[in-house]
Amino acid sequence: MSTTTIPCDTAAVTPVRNVFHLDSPEDIQVSIDAPTTLQWNLRIEQ
Repeated sequence: MSTTTIPCDTAAVTPVRNVFHLDSPEDIQVSIDAPTTLQWNLRIEQ
């Protein structure tokens, strides 16, 4: 299991490029915990 916390400024764009390398194919779970007033975007690619 891996957990990442990304602090963000609600008055600015906070680009972050986290990379997680997996040794083999596996299912992952992603969750976002953010205030409803915060706009966010998530990109996952293989």
